[in-house]
Amino acid sequence: MTAAKIYWKVEPELALTATEKAGFTSIQAACSRYPRLSADMVQQRGLRVCLYLRHPIVRFASAYAYFAPNDNYPIQPSRAAYRLARYPSIEAFTDAVLEGMPNEHWEPQLAQHTIPIDEIYRFENINETWQWNDRLQHHNKGRIEKPVIQHRLAELEAYYSEDLDAWENALK
Repeated sequence: MTAAKIYWKVEPELALTATEKAGFTSIQAACSRYPRLSADMVQQRGLRVCLYLRHPIVRFASAYAYFAPNDNYPIQPSRAAYRLARYPSIEAFTDAVLEGMPNEHWEPQLAQHTIPIDEIYRFENINETWQWNDRLQHHNKGRIEKPVIQHRLAELEAYYSEDLDAWENALK
């Protein structure tokens, strides 16, 4: 089950939203001075919605790198890392996700939003297009090097097809 999304009213007619492992914590910190709105409030006010979409395969690798257990960062039961303890390799993790292991950190980004997204920007270009505060601070960096995804790549691309299409057609 995906958590309810947060929207920040950053301009009179525009709300900004984010997804996990696509700058969510960084954006949340940068938007702390803006009003937080629910999806219903955004729709009632007729606001346009902007999303920074991260390349889905890069995001998938980042989720594994962030949550994968390692000697320097022991597993914390309150976090998604507890799930990955059973998946010691990127291949095992990939199999589990493609077999239905849910979590907002690796589920498709667009599918997590219940209201239409009007403007999509590439997360990878966020510092070029970000206009609501100073440059974003990078929070929640991966704890290991991001793995190269090769195992079942075609299936992952199919799983993330909507996000991949949106990322290819994103503004900047």
